[in-house]
Parts: sequence; structure tokens; C-alpha cells
Amino acid sequence: MIPSSTISMKSLMEYHTQRFYRNTFESVFGNSNLIKKMSDLGFTNNPKLSQLNDKFKILDQLRNNFKNKCAFAGPSNIAMCLAAEIEDIRKEYEVKLNYVIRGIKSENKLEIDVQNEDINWPTAYVAYHCKQEGFDAEIRDLGVLSLYEVSTVEVIAIKKIEHFLRELAAGTAHAIFIDELRTQMGVYKPINVVDSEQIVVENSEFEEIDPRVLAALIPLNGNNLNGQKIMSADEFRRILEYTHYLVECEQVPKNMKQISQTQASNEFIRMTYNLLHKQLYGRTRRNYWFDFIHEAFFQFRDVEITTTKKHFTIYGGRYEIDKEKMLKSQVSLKSP
Repeated sequence: MIPSSTISMKSLMEYHTQRFYRNTFESVFGNSNLIKKMSDLGFTNNPKLSQLNDKFKILDQLRNNFKNKCAFAGPSNIAMCLAAEIEDIRKEYEVKLNYVIRGIKSENKLEIDVQNEDINWPTAYVAYHCKQEGFDAEIRDLGVLSLYEVSTVEVIAIKKIEHFLRELAAGTAHAIFIDELRTQMGVYKPINVVDSEQIVVENSEFEEIDPRVLAALIPLNGNNLNGQKIMSADEFRRILEYTHYLVECEQVPKNMKQISQTQASNEFIRMTYNLLHKQLYGRTRRNYWFDFIHEAFFQFRDVEITTTKKHFTIYGGRYEIDKEKMLKSQVSLKSP
């Protein structure tokens, strides 16, 4: 199923192909020059997703990259490494809940998408969900949602065909790879991995706070990686309330009392808000969030807003691993 819906990618493709663009495949790929181009790349006229993956060998590259990451993580942290890798893939290919067409927003967005022939999802995202559902589609089965990326203008279509096929292959490879990682997770028991959702549940005093805000900011309620308390209980309550207002009202709260210098790094705070922002809005940036960070946190006083924008998505280490360590410090504080 496509995230947050009851619609399968296969049914979505079939709807578009049958209702709007029965001849999309023929109009885009059904000419001798494109057929020759695909032949030169080593493909049949209409390869399947699995054949694309075999051709470009992307899965082997993913495996090697993962092994290298685990080598750095060490055997004692392999479960944590697995969890982080799965989360990275999930964020890239599954969290697409705020896709907007022509400025339209809706609580039932995916249903609207089914009715709209102009939607253009990334090819890798389409391929990922087709493969996750066991739908080893032929290119013609993918309909306008993917083929729209390849121009019907012949010269441009020929120029883009290899990139288009590689994007499909990348999506297929990631779908296979994440299944393999999940299987491995069953072999290794997580070591010192904290259940962040349980910590959120235990903080029942914050019931009025948006649960997405609480889940994102809860690491700031513990210690940093050096065992130092990040901020006081009063300050944590205030930053929760400020961020809740930011999300609910879509504007910076007025008359905020700044959070004093915390024991969390600027980049950890930045990435914490980046991930919450991405969860809420996808890649469409809300610039007032940068104003909020600078007005809410004293420690950003000497940082230019342009710098925060530029480095908003950058984190020097492994954020998920650092977050788990901070969450673990909260468990330690509660232990008798």
C-alpha cells in the first residue's frame, strides 16, 4: 500500500493507464530511435523492474556500502546500524504524505491524486512501491506517473531514457534491500536501543502537545553524549509549547522567552527540527522555521540564518545513533 492510504501502487497505475493514457507507452517509447537506444543499453523493448535491477547491479553496491558502514559501527552496534539504514531508506522512499498538486492540499490527498492525470511522482518512488507490493511491472504498466518524466519530444526522450531506467532500477533495488535488512533485524537483537515511543508515552504530562512534536523533541529532555543535562525541565516544557504553536498556527510565537545555552550542539538541534519539518511538509521549506530556531534558542545568536538554511539537512555523525544514546540517558535517569 502507498503510505497513509489503502491504495496500492498497482491499482493507481492501472487507473491512470486505463483512464487517461492508454497509449502513453506507445507514444513515448514506440518509435524506432528509442527502441534502438534501449537495445544499445542491453534491454529488450519493454523490460520489467527486476530486469532493470539485474542490468544495473545496484543492489550489490548497496550491500557493499552497508557492509562498510557496519565495519565502522562494530559488531556490538550492528543492530543499531541496521535500524539506521532501514530508517534512511524508509524516509527516502516511504514518507511522501504531503505531496501537493497545483497548490491543492487535502486530508485525503491520495484519493485526489488518483483523480488527477497530471501527478508526477519520482520514478524511483513508483518503482519502490511496485516492488514492495510484489508487482514486477513492465514499463508500460507504470502509466503516466512515471512516463510523464520522459518527454514525448523524441530527442529529449532519447537523451533521458538511461537516467529514467536507472531511477526505476534504483527504486527496485532499495525495495529489495530494505526487505533483506528487515530479515537481518530478526537475527540480531538490538543492543542498548531505546524505545523512543515508550518514552513519549511515559511523559503523560505533555498530553496536550502534538505527538509528532513530542516524539521529535523528546531527546532534548535527557543528557547529551557527554552525560550533561541538555536543558532544564522548565525549558523543555517551553520549547515543546513553542514548537507546538509553530506547527499548529504556522507562525513564530510572539514574546518567546529564549531557551538559554543548551548542552546539545547546534547541528543536533538543527537536524531535530529538519526531520520534524520533513515529516510535516516534505521538501517544501517553511522559511519561518529558520526564524523560529534563531528566536527560540539563545545559542544561535551568532549564527547567520543563511547558514542555518544551508546546513539544515547536514549532520556530521549518525543522528539516529546519537539520538538513541540521548534517549537511553533518560532511561538511566529514571532507574532506581
